[in-house]
Formats: sequence, structure tokens, C-alpha cells
Amino acid sequence: MIPYAYIRSVALSTEQILEKLPFFLEREGFIILSNVDLALSIKEHLNLDYPRYQVIGVANPPTIFNTLQVEKTAGLLLPFNIIVCEESGGGSIVGSVRPTKTLLSSENDDLQEIAKFSEIKLKGVLDAL
Repeated sequence: MIPYAYIRSVALSTEQILEKLPFFLEREGFIILSNVDLALSIKEHLNLDYPRYQVIGVANPPTIFNTLQVEKTAGLLLPFNIIVCEESGGGSIVGSVRPTKTLLSSENDDLQEIAKFSEIKLKGVLDAL
């Protein structure tokens, strides 16, 4: 178990997950703010092959607004990242950061309540896959 993340193995291809993910994110109130193809970046900058690896930055707009109202500099800890990684034997790994761990560094109790809410929602997205 990784203390800062919620990780699952899923018997779907990365393509299938990336196709389904926006629906489940939207259902939990999230929007996609960024989508980084790390395998492509590794190929472009290092000329090395790497299995499919996407990092997707997501946010729940009301939660982001509330977070910034509580602590303006908390934007340094946002958005929340989700990873989708191709497994060598088939299937994929999906994971999300645990907001209760990343926002813990702020030492602001009000942010912890927001983090708990966000973590439950992110886990719901991954469990739906």
C-alpha cells in the first residue's frame, strides 16, 4: 500500500479506461484540467520506449473554489492527479492521489474536511472502473 495514493489493478486496457474515465469523473463532479502522456514525453525527450502512462489532473470546481477560499496558496497542491498505466501482462493500474495526505502538509483543519470529501469522490471514480 502506498500511503499517498489509492491504487487499483483493472482488467481493462488503458484505452478503455481513458474512454470511460470522463463519464465517471463527471458523475462525481470532477472536470479534467490536464492530461499528460508521460510515455510520449519520455519518447520525445529521451528517445526511450515506455508503456502507456497518463497523468490526468482533475478538480471539482466548487471544492477548488472552497479550497482557495480557505488557503489561497493551496493551489500548489492542486489539481488532484489520477494515473492510468499499462501493465506488461495486460490490464492497467489506475490510481489517484489521496487528498487527505497531500493537503495534510497545509496543517489547516478546514482543508482536511475538504480533502476527506474529495478523497471519497476520487475513490468512487476509481472503484467504478
